[in-house]
Amino acid sequence: MGDNAGPDRSSVEVKALLRKLDPKSGSSHKDRVRLLNRFRNYAEGGGRGGDVTTPEFYDDDLPLLLLGSQSPTALYDDELSSMHLYGLLQACGCASSHDSKDNHQLKRSARNAMNLLKFLVCDFVDKVKGRPVPLETDPRTGQKELNGFAHALCCCTATQLALMKAHLHVTGENDARGGARDDCCQVLVLLITRHLAENGETPQPLGIDKLLPTAAARKSFDTWLMQNASKATQKAVKRAKAETDGKKKKEKKKERTSPSKENKKASISLDDDDEDVDVLGAFGKKKKKKEGGSPKGGQDRASAGASAKAQGKQPEERGLSPSQRKDGKAVGPGGAAEAGQPQPTKWADSTLADSKVDDLLHTGERERQQTAKEKRRLEEEKRRLATRDPLHLRNKDFDLSRVQEHRVDLLQQAI
Repeated sequence: MGDNAGPDRSSVEVKALLRKLDPKSGSSHKDRVRLLNRFRNYAEGGGRGGDVTTPEFYDDDLPLLLLGSQSPTALYDDELSSMHLYGLLQACGCASSHDSKDNHQLKRSARNAMNLLKFLVCDFVDKVKGRPVPLETDPRTGQKELNGFAHALCCCTATQLALMKAHLHVTGENDARGGARDDCCQVLVLLITRHLAENGETPQPLGIDKLLPTAAARKSFDTWLMQNASKATQKAVKRAKAETDGKKKKEKKKERTSPSKENKKASISLDDDDEDVDVLGAFGKKKKKKEGGSPKGGQDRASAGASAKAQGKQPEERGLSPSQRKDGKAVGPGGAAEAGQPQPTKWADSTLADSKVDDLLHTGERERQQTAKEKRRLEEEKRRLATRDPLHLRNKDFDLSRVQEHRVDLLQQAI
């Protein structure tokens, strides 16, 4: 392509293609097919002899080619921001205007768009003077790096990839509006095995159900995989599926084990609520309910209360261990006798609350004492410095506070 195959020329070719991919732009079927073939010819190097050098592309132009106006590049381009452009993925999933079955058929040009997409992401090879440029191997995964078009496609989200309507290509009949099944399945294999996060570096397995939402499409893809793909490709697809399923199970397990936001908020509100909380009652032992929930339990509790009164025990002593009773007096958790006093039912009435209040009072008193002590020290230091000669111009008996009184005598001495 010579000097004209630079990235600026590639930007012009990309934009020229995008302006005509939308059927509403006034382009006919022949116009779209001609532009798709023209772009493939340009990407291959212009159809020259053995010294072909493939053109260069800006990194921003690759997602623009695939997504059109939905790419970040179009949003920040003054020329493209006001235009509605179809990308190559939208062209692959463009529905037929003659279809009366909820857009279950594709335009005839969708087959040609899928042909071009498969060539760019699966077959395209950079060449310099006829020699292929070898792709480097990723030391972390051991896989060969993707070419620029394939990398841009694998960074697309599931929502963006749904634009190409792969399920219509996979399940379509073998006619002009049935799509390109073989090319689409090869693109799906690439996406399933090499999909990346939006940062372009982190592997992010993509489930086949996100690419093919219908069961018929997934079955057709599995059939094509068994009949046409190699054993290594089949293993790679199965491994990717297993990894995706494992990730889904972990996420579901995490959702089941982790508390919901509502439960967290409820626990926080209970922790913060200091009104009428029965602190001591939380530590009392509860009797297990008998199986069947017989009404006999109420009678047992009534008889137990009557026997307790007969033995002279106070109701407050029930539920306390022998070590908590001394000389017939109920002893609280802190060890102090609480004879004749009912157990506290509020946080403000508990012993722990009183101790905390005392601690706060003592702490405040200590801080006030330290503040007063520090203030006295500073006043003493200030007084000491004010009554001494800082520059040692006078003897130790010299006092600056007396200068004001004897200023006239001092002035006369100085004159």
